[in-house]
Amino acid sequence: EVPPTVPHFHATGEAYETIREALERNAHVLVSGPSGSGKTYVLEQVCAQSQRRLVTVSCADGLTYGALVCATTLEQQAGATVTRSRYGALPLAMRAGAVLLVDEADQLVPELAAILHAVMEPDTRRRRLNIPETGETIEASPGFVVALTCNGLRAQTGSYHGHRLSGAILTRTWHAAADYLAPIEEAKL
Repeated sequence: EVPPTVPHFHATGEAYETIREALERNAHVLVSGPSGSGKTYVLEQVCAQSQRRLVTVSCADGLTYGALVCATTLEQQAGATVTRSRYGALPLAMRAGAVLLVDEADQLVPELAAILHAVMEPDTRRRRLNIPETGETIEASPGFVVALTCNGLRAQTGSYHGHRLSGAILTRTWHAAADYLAPIEEAKL
């Protein structure tokens, strides 16, 4: 769905401008910054302002393959065992031409991060996902992009870190640095 617009959103700053321009150009974007600096919030509001659908997955508590790509279950139906597959967030976003927000991407295990490489091709005609469980190849609809957030790229102390983001992801994204509002700007709000 398109996120709701928040009337008091403070639409300024480097992160906002970079995210807005990246999404206008259908480019993937990586937003890094300290906890609580508004990385996810700014992405949501840029999507709201541009009327773009947003699908969000969080890696903070351990994202599974089933939640990202495809979950397969065995069910009993008329005395027979039937395999059912349910799309995860990635193929749903690709088919809808939506923005896939991968929140806390530096907490994503490398095996799942590698799945993003093919769908994050710079050439929009080459953004494809093979789903072995269903035998399908899904091609991204126009407008599909991946937006990632992480704390790790700007962590000063090194106390917050997860998995290192791959060079393939880093070279396929625009980079936006989020930061806290200046005290005077925060007081105005």
